[in-house]
Amino acid sequence: MSPIFAIGLILCILFCGLTIDIGHMELVKIQMQSAADGAAVGAELEAERTGPGANAGPFDWATHGQEDAAINGFKNGSNGATVTVIQNPTSGPYAGRYDAIQATVTQTVKTIFMETLHGGTWTMTAQSVALVPPCSYFLGAYNSQYVNSFDDASATLFATCPVYSNYNFVVDGFSRGWGFGVDVSGTSGNSGGGGWFAQQTQGQGTGSSYGGAPPSVNPTFGVPVITDPLSSSVTQPTFGSCNFTSKTVTGLTVLNPGTYCGTSSTIGLTITNATVTLNPGLYVITGGAKINFSTITGTGVTLFFTKGNGASYGQFQVGNSPGGQSTLNLSAPTDTSNDGITGILFFADRNWVATGPNDFILNTNDTFSGDGIWYLPNTGLYVWANTWTVPNYGSFITRNTYFFATTITQNGNFSWLSGGSPFRTQSVLVQ
Repeated sequence: MSPIFAIGLILCILFCGLTIDIGHMELVKIQMQSAADGAAVGAELEAERTGPGANAGPFDWATHGQEDAAINGFKNGSNGATVTVIQNPTSGPYAGRYDAIQATVTQTVKTIFMETLHGGTWTMTAQSVALVPPCSYFLGAYNSQYVNSFDDASATLFATCPVYSNYNFVVDGFSRGWGFGVDVSGTSGNSGGGGWFAQQTQGQGTGSSYGGAPPSVNPTFGVPVITDPLSSSVTQPTFGSCNFTSKTVTGLTVLNPGTYCGTSSTIGLTITNATVTLNPGLYVITGGAKINFSTITGTGVTLFFTKGNGASYGQFQVGNSPGGQSTLNLSAPTDTSNDGITGILFFADRNWVATGPNDFILNTNDTFSGDGIWYLPNTGLYVWANTWTVPNYGSFITRNTYFFATTITQNGNFSWLSGGSPFRTQSVLVQ
């Protein structure tokens, strides 16, 4: 055998070996990426249900992600594999995003022919990021009239899902309890202007907590301005003929779905000193509605506020401060039966022309409990010193909000709805 042939044979064997090692590593890399993708998405889905951090439910979202990676062949702490699942990535395009969940899979791979070059092992890493969709959107443009504000020591937001605010978002120094966090499209600041997050010495803006509330989460600034997330996926009802005109209710009453019309001088529905049950379905109301000293109960209902029959959009007002306290026990439909709109509890016409900063008003000492989305994309919600309870899912799409001395719960467990979360319009896997 000639020396040249021997050398060539050795080189061929080395190149073949190198090809085998590289091919094996590429296969492992593909498997690792699948495991990282599964871990990120699995953790994100669990986070939607339970909320990350201090709001986590009985089944931890990070552990859930690690278990999904194990299903794909990479168990944390086994066979040289490390799987970490964290909120707020520390690097990359989604670094610092509270709504981002990052899964990283690291694996030590043994090599055969590359042993002399790299000690027989090679450490490989695959990474994925999934975003938890926001469940509340404050859409108002830069205008001091349309500030989103949490005021007073007991103005509290417990959110198990992200909150997204266009421009103005104000939290006074004693508001507390920020479970998930806030994306703000504008820039940071502490005084009037577009895109600011006003905050004093306690609460979210400083990274501290108050009164035993969940850990504060610093807002993320400079995110893209957003528009109505349900504008193309939810069909707006239309006004037709009137079933009732200037309806007034007292005493013990059952109301059925239909169109409750106001006129140019009256509102569509007035409920006073009453105990009312709303049967499931769609309620169309023109000219607004008022509720005083009453208890309203209904499951599977959507209340759509619009104009028609000579009536304008009007207002929805519960209680006349300082009196008129009422209780609302209302939940949205979980499917499309009975002509309700899945997940939507209150729906203000998308063409709404506001009479003031807030046209949906719950005054002093009113009580709300139930599940559903307050869908008010072109008007505001005002809640003053109320009791507010959301068992499973509850969120806001409003132009602006004002909450005073009220603990607001925004749960994101949309698994109760037949189609799941209405905000998951695209894949949550972003990296």
